[in-house]
Amino acid sequence: HHGFVVVDSVTFNVSGDNFFNQGKLVLASNEYEKGIRLDPRNLNLLNSLGVCYGELGMLNRAEKVFKQVLELQPDNFMANFNLGYIQIRQKRLDEAEDMLLKAVQANPASAEAHFSLGKIKFEKKDYVNAAFHLEKAVKSRKSWKAASRLLAESYSMLGNRKKAMEHYKQVLRLDPEDPLSLHALGCLYGEKERNLEVAISLCEKAVGFDEKNKKYRLDLARLLFQAGDLRGALAQLDIILADDGANREAVELKRQIEDRVDRGGVISRDTGDLVQLRNPDLEK
Repeated sequence: HHGFVVVDSVTFNVSGDNFFNQGKLVLASNEYEKGIRLDPRNLNLLNSLGVCYGELGMLNRAEKVFKQVLELQPDNFMANFNLGYIQIRQKRLDEAEDMLLKAVQANPASAEAHFSLGKIKFEKKDYVNAAFHLEKAVKSRKSWKAASRLLAESYSMLGNRKKAMEHYKQVLRLDPEDPLSLHALGCLYGEKERNLEVAISLCEKAVGFDEKNKKYRLDLARLLFQAGDLRGALAQLDIILADDGANREAVELKRQIEDRVDRGGVISRDTGDLVQLRNPDLEK
């Protein structure tokens, strides 16, 4: 009993997806295109083809396909989201922002859409709205390092120290070796010398995981200086200056420390205290 083999758009959707999952994007796009010829209004096929083009780096073609979807269905989540994503890659942030807002309206539960929108708001220095969208991203996907870190940076820019610290700590629970978060959290502990010991320990770790980073090393030197460990501070500055002799901030900080030593500041690493030698001749 031989039935006819019916080839319809579903056939090409399935075969296209098979190729796509094997990473054979050109073959996948050929299948999706065949399906679209049979069924030009098939949103699944159009979205899949758009994703294929996007992955192949054919961004203009991808954009055209997603716009076809939006003509058929203006609030289609996939098309709004993917079009926004392509526009981000092309640095067209204003257009991307509009698209991603539509995506978030179409699917308020999408952590990815909130994250992408939060990233744009952050780029545009709109930290209040960045935090708003990143909070939503982090709430629906608990262990998302990139979102938690950007959220911490947003709160830091807003001067909300408590929230910033909370989210940097969350990043470090997910990745205890993240130098950016170790350094940022260390600096927050060091603010107004609130807790120099913890600040120094975190900043030392940051430098350990990213030894080439001069900013991390400079901030560590500053904290050591504040804590009165002049020798430790000078050691860090000398590492910077060995590599970059004209580093203005390092030169300046070294001068300050040497002034302090000349004025009779003696370094005692054991107690971490700065012992002032009282020499009446030196008193100004």
